[in-house]
Amino acid sequence: MRQIIIHVNIATSLMLALLVLSCQMANRTLVLIDHDGNLVTAKTVCGHQVNCRSDPSSQLEEFEFAVRSAFAAESACAGLKIANFATNKLPKASWLLQLTFDEQKSRQHWTIFEDGPTHFFKGDGTPVEIAHSACMVVKNLGATVE
Repeated sequence: MRQIIIHVNIATSLMLALLVLSCQMANRTLVLIDHDGNLVTAKTVCGHQVNCRSDPSSQLEEFEFAVRSAFAAESACAGLKIANFATNKLPKASWLLQLTFDEQKSRQHWTIFEDGPTHFFKGDGTPVEIAHSACMVVKNLGATVE
């Protein structure tokens, strides 16, 4: 009888821990990579260049994957969620990350918006630099901008 009670208490403790963890995960700030918008911009940039491939989508996807990986590895991003989204499946997001992708450059221009185009930050960088800067902005770890 005592073993059964111990197993029930352990199982109950594990279930409560998982419940708390899932609630914490659900309340994480969401950063969405605007894949569809990035692809339109990448094709436009490409169309104005002589040595560009006709479809930069695979290079853009690789760069976006590198940005997502950099978010996952960056300690300043702890507690944030990052995902790609398609325009037809737009969830309510706290932040939207847009890239002006140019396959001929190693550093890309980025802009991050908070709940609309009036509050935004931008820069240029590699995937690691983009992740670090964007996470610092999203988590208010830098200066207060007025």
